This record gives sequence, C-alpha cells and structure tokens, in this order.
Amino acid sequence: MPSNFLFWGEVIDQSLLKSLPGAFLSMLEACEEDPHCDLIEVRVIEENHHAIIINAADGTFDSVNKAGIRRVERLAIGYNPNRLIPWEVRALRSDFPRTMHQNLVYPGEPASLCLYAEEWAAVERTWTPQDLLQKMFWWLRETAQGTLHRVDQPLEQLFFNCYESFVLPEDHMDKIQDNELSLVFRSGGQSRNRKTYIAHYISAAEANNQELPLVITLPIVLQPIEHGIIETTPRTLADLVSKVEARGAEFIGPLRESINDFVSSTGLRIPSGTEQMVLLLVCVQLARDGQVEKTQMHGFVTSTHFGHFGETLNTLCNLPESDEWYRNPLALPDVDPERLEDISIVPVEVKFMPSRQNMRGYSGVGEEGALIKGVLAGAGALGSAVGSLWARECWGEWEFVDDDHIQPHNLARHIAYAQDIGFPKAQILSVRSALHLSVEPEKTPPAHETKMCANREWTLSLIQDKDLVVDATTTLSVPRDLSVLDDSPRVASIFLTPSGISSVMLLEDSERNIRYLSLEAQYYRAIIMNSEWGANHLNENQSRYLVGAGCRDISVAISYELITLHAGILARQVRKSVTQEQAKICIWEYDSTSGGVSAHTVPVAQTVSVAVGEWKVEWDAQIEQSLQEMRVASLPNETGGVVLGMVDQKLKTLSVVLALPAPKDSDASETGFSRGTANVEDILTECERRTGRIVRHIGEWHSHPNGFSATPSVADQEQVVYLKDLMHSEGLPAILIIAAEDTISVTIDTNTSQLSWGFPQEVSL
Repeated sequence: MPSNFLFWGEVIDQSLLKSLPGAFLSMLEACEEDPHCDLIEVRVIEENHHAIIINAADGTFDSVNKAGIRRVERLAIGYNPNRLIPWEVRALRSDFPRTMHQNLVYPGEPASLCLYAEEWAAVERTWTPQDLLQKMFWWLRETAQGTLHRVDQPLEQLFFNCYESFVLPEDHMDKIQDNELSLVFRSGGQSRNRKTYIAHYISAAEANNQELPLVITLPIVLQPIEHGIIETTPRTLADLVSKVEARGAEFIGPLRESINDFVSSTGLRIPSGTEQMVLLLVCVQLARDGQVEKTQMHGFVTSTHFGHFGETLNTLCNLPESDEWYRNPLALPDVDPERLEDISIVPVEVKFMPSRQNMRGYSGVGEEGALIKGVLAGAGALGSAVGSLWARECWGEWEFVDDDHIQPHNLARHIAYAQDIGFPKAQILSVRSALHLSVEPEKTPPAHETKMCANREWTLSLIQDKDLVVDATTTLSVPRDLSVLDDSPRVASIFLTPSGISSVMLLEDSERNIRYLSLEAQYYRAIIMNSEWGANHLNENQSRYLVGAGCRDISVAISYELITLHAGILARQVRKSVTQEQAKICIWEYDSTSGGVSAHTVPVAQTVSVAVGEWKVEWDAQIEQSLQEMRVASLPNETGGVVLGMVDQKLKTLSVVLALPAPKDSDASETGFSRGTANVEDILTECERRTGRIVRHIGEWHSHPNGFSATPSVADQEQVVYLKDLMHSEGLPAILIIAAEDTISVTIDTNTSQLSWGFPQEVSL
C-alpha cells in the first residue's frame, strides 16, 4: 500500500465475508455496483467494527481546488452497529486536508466526514446504502468547490463540544471586566457522563472572605478569529496556545494578565492539599470576511495547582515550602513552550444562562408589550400557574398579592412543594418565578402578603405606576372595587367556573370606558340568554372536601390537569389581548369526552350610567336597544316587564343585566300597562340558578307612548311605592325604568334621573 495512506484495521479474508452483518453486506454490494467506486478490500477495525475500502471518483469537480480534495480519494466506509451513528466515512489519505464539517477523531486516526446534520433516529427512516454514497460524493464535491458551508449557515465554532458543562450568567459579558465582582461556581446536576457547574457573580469583597473557590476562573479575551475548520481538541496548554496563535490571536499575554488579576498585590494563600480546578474561559470572536458575527466562549480545565500553573507561565512565585503565592516582579516576557506541554487540559462546554429576551424568543413571545408592568392579585391554584407561565416566558414585570399561605391540601393544585407549607402564597410564586432564570436570584418579584383592595391608600400606591391588574382571586370584591377606582390601570379578571370545566376572561378596554362591573353584567346576560353553553356553565362542583375545622374550610375537587389547561389558555389570551384596545368577554369550555376546547366570545356593548340619589345605576347599549325595540314593537300600546340585575351594597351600584319582555298574561293599552305573572317565577329561578344567585329581580320597566316623556306619572309613582315595599323585606332598593320616545328615566325610591337615549354602538370583536 502507498505510504501516503493510513493503514486502518486488518484485511478480512474473502471466505469470512458471508459471516458479516447483512446491513454491511448490502453496503458492500452497493459499492460493487456503483461505477464511481473502485472496491479495494474489506477490513475489521475492532470487534463489531468493519470497513469497506474504496477509491472514490465521480469526476464532478476540478482536480485543482483550494480545499485540496483530489479527484480520486481513498475512503473507508465503516459500520459499527453499537455506535449512535453506525455508518461513517473516513478519508485514508495521510495528508487529507483539515476542512469544515469533519467529525472529531483521536490523534493519528483517519479524518471523518460529517455527512448528516440530523440524528440517526431521523436519518435511518429513509437511509439506504446508495444514499450514503451520494452523500459521500456530495461532501467531496461541495468541499472542493468551497460551497459545503452555506453563506446563510451559522459560523463554525472553534472547537468541538465536550461532556462537562460550565454555565455562565446571561450578563457575564457585561460583568467580566468589573473588578468589583467575582465569578463563583457551584456544582450542579449530573447525568450519565455529563457534570454541570453553574456560576453567579458575587462582590469581590464577599469573595475575599470565602475559602478558595472550587473553580478558579481565568478569563481570556482573544482578538477576532476568521471562522473556518473546527480545530481538533487540544489536550495540553501548549497545543491550545499553538492552535489559537496559528489563527492570528495572542494567547499567553491575556492569560498572564488574567492570572495577575486573580492574585491581589498582597498575594494569595493556597493551603497544601487544596483541591480546586483552574478554568480557562476563552472568549473567541468569530469573523466572516473581517466582520465579527458571533462571540463564543470555550472552556478548558486543568487540575494543575494554581500556583504552579502561574509559575509555569513566569507570572507567580512563592517562598520555598510556603502556601503564599505572589505576582512575580521578575517575570520574563517569554514562556518555555516545553513547560506548557506539561500542563494537561480537558475541554469543557461553556454555556450562558438565557436572558429575558432569549426566553421570550424561545417562547415565541413578541417584544410588543413584553415590558408591561402589572399586579397579579391572587396567587392560588390558577394565579400561581398563570404567574409561573408568564415568569418562564419573561413576559411583564409583576408584583404578586395574596393574603393566604400554603396549606397541605393546596399541594394538589398549586405550584408549591411540600417544603413550602406555611409560607405565603405570593412569596412562593415570587421565589419560583425568580428561579426560572437564576440559581441564586439577586432579586425576586415583589410579593405582598395582604388582601388586595382592603386598604385604599395602599392599593393606590401599589397600582399607581402599573399598566395592568390581573385579578385571579376568585372573588367578586377585588375586580368590583378596582372597577370604581378612576386611578386604576386596566383590569383583567380571570377565573375558572366551579366545576373547573370552563374558564373566563373579562378584560376592560385600554381607556377603561367599559369597566369590570359592566363586563360582569354582560357576561351574566350571555349566560342567561345562551342555551348552548350557558345553561350549566356555573353549576356548582359536586365534590367538596372539609380541609380544616371551620365551616368555611372547604375545598372542591378540580384536577391539576384542568388548572394547567385553563392557565395556559388564560395566560396566553391575556398576554395577546392586552396589546389590543378593545374590551373582551371570552369563555373557554372543555369537553371531557373529546378533549376539545370551545371558545365563546361575547360582543361587548358600551356602558351607560346615571346617578340616582345615593345609588349609581349602570346598563349598556344592548339594554337600551332591547328596551327601545320592545317599546316600538308594542306601539301604540305600552309594554313592560321584569328587570334583572346585580346589587352591590358596598359600592351602591345597581347593574342592569336584562330587561325581560312582557309576560303573555300582561294587560297593555295606549294609556297603561299591567305586567302579568305567567312563567315569571320560573324564569327568575332559572336566571338565579344559571348565575350562581348573583343576578336577581331588582325592579320593573315599562314604556311610554310617543309624545310622552319618561317622567313617572302618578300611577308610576304608586308603582315605585309598591316596589319599595316589596324589596324592603330583603333590604334592597327598588328600581323603575321608563322608556320613552326620546328619553329614559330611572327611579329608585322617590329619586328619579332622566337622560336621552344614548344608543352607543356595540363593540364588535
């Protein structure tokens, strides 16, 4: 065999070929049939590892090329079923050029062509012997022509990846030159052969008070290097220096400076027997055509004693048999290359913790609105899940509010763990959120162990600089109290229905012209009017459990599957919806049989309100339109019916949800109207059931014919007295609404307010 070929393995006798694996024999047959392959022999490399030796030449590229690929190359097609990728192609020419897209091999072994970017599990689905041969000729041709590495393909790194990892903080490049900070590592997880170390920064003063760190880090920043072939991994410091300097970057000077920076002017004590490793963090700026495109960090570890390491580089010295090491005042500018051969190094993988912007990119979260400032009120099952999702996506800057603490039964549906029992829910959510991006977070989102809206001044100070308040408290009090605060930012209320089957989002518009109270009323109207999903929407959960001694210590049975399902929907929909101006009422209903989720969107109408005595009465454009349509349809007669709504005694608000049409047994004429009672009680009972007893009978309405105002007549005033007496037994106000041609009046007790028909346009979503 010519001397310029590497002899790899031992030749197999022809009589033994039939005993080789069937896949290998298929490959051998393909080589014999391919006109561009000249079969030489078959070899055994080691146990279960065989190779077909061929001369390959398809004549598709020029014999003279910059890469140094010859028209005829001696190749070995190897097969080892025990390897992750069983097939490989080796170039047996001893002077085969180092090019891009070659696999890592041991010193003295033939070069290995990198043919597949995908994992073998994907490749083998379509792989054939003929496919490998085509890939092989493609690699030779593209390399010879200089087109193997596409212009739009990422730059090749300088060295191959390794199996030990050192993870740096995401802001490492900003802090690396700060002499007031020190980088310290702690041991992280280990899986199979991979060991991970995770770093964070501490103050230099704090570092001086600690014992010598497990890892002594020496940062080395190199001049820009033009990208090209991946270098074989260096095993000694001398090899690393030669490879870097051959690419035009100085290494020894920056390394010596880094050692001097680590050792202060007063020296460094390293007790004998101290176990530590020295990590060389080599910062490589990769350039293409002279323009830096990418910065990579490579790591090399040596277990050489740090003092002796510095002594080898003529930068440290010590007194004989002393543990104290000092900067060498007589340091020589040159270093003996042979001494560098004595320092063995092991390559390690260096990665960065992702930045918040990275995390948003990985999550497909756009930058629009990403820096929104918000308060998440309620850190229970749903709130903690939603808050955790936003924290992982790095969407928004949040403060968490919840006055409750983790109890044992919360572990079924909360992000907390057993060791968190007894801690405030808001604090647990805050700490968990910070840990998404840092192993030892310097800063956690503010957490408040208090009841939202319990103290007006505190609440106003909390929300004064915020863009959004998300209510996940599962109460009516918080979103309603926020609804009447003119200084509140936009409010979104998110919750699960009692059964856990459905979830709801009520979102105010960006200008807060349509506030939560109006959205709540319109949501209940949709429940009442919609037979498709409204009939059982708010049915109570049938499974309840006592979890404490008190009569209120009750928990319901909702699986964590439903919590996370709806948390994902709500987190995404809130995030996307707040970039829009419109108010929204959205319901998502899970089908337990099919696993599908149905989305229901309720059109939102503009709010109308009027002060009547000490009360504020609210309704919306859809109510006005309904009243006028029923009035016009009955002309010249009057008409009327029952008014359904919500009463909030604390806020002194009456929210009109629905004005029912006249019962069939009503008595109507051009001069009067007497409401009948047919089916009224059944309707009221059903409305209360559907709305969880929130919506109820709050009064009556009737119309006046054309030419008459909405001012209550004597008969109307008598009706008000009757209604007052009727509702007084329940401690509720009585409301009378009169719809006239041009105006509408609202009377509570003896107080009446009138206003012209507004008819604001419905907001279409």
